[in-house]
Amino acid sequence: MRNLGKITIILAIWFAPFLLSITGCEEKQLQPIDKLVTDANNIVTAGGAILQSPAGDLLPPLWQVIGALAIAIGSILVNGWQKVRANLMKKTTKAIVKGIEAAEQVEKPNPTNPVKAAIGDQMRAAGIYDKGNEIVDLLKVSR
Repeated sequence: MRNLGKITIILAIWFAPFLLSITGCEEKQLQPIDKLVTDANNIVTAGGAILQSPAGDLLPPLWQVIGALAIAIGSILVNGWQKVRANLMKKTTKAIVKGIEAAEQVEKPNPTNPVKAAIGDQMRAAGIYDKGNEIVDLLKVSR
């Protein structure tokens, strides 16, 4: 198990070019990967449950080690992909907030901006207005 850290680093270096190459892809090209990652996550979760069940104890020790290693690798890949997608969503949200703020400054500051009012209505309907406003305020000041 000492080599697990080294294997993780090697896999991260091996998959880094793949992750960098997909950053230029369009959303339609990324959606099949999202589905594949969801399926992989389900398989990893099921595999972990099997290894931790009484049935997992019946597997030969080598298979248990290989299974644990496969689950670790799968988890790393799934988490890496989810981080890439979360970063993309964060950048998109920041751009939207900054765009709305910039458009408002170009015209005239208008406290009853219909776009902002509609966003507020949607956040209230979702029950996240207070938290959502805090996030929007943080996005306004972040770079």
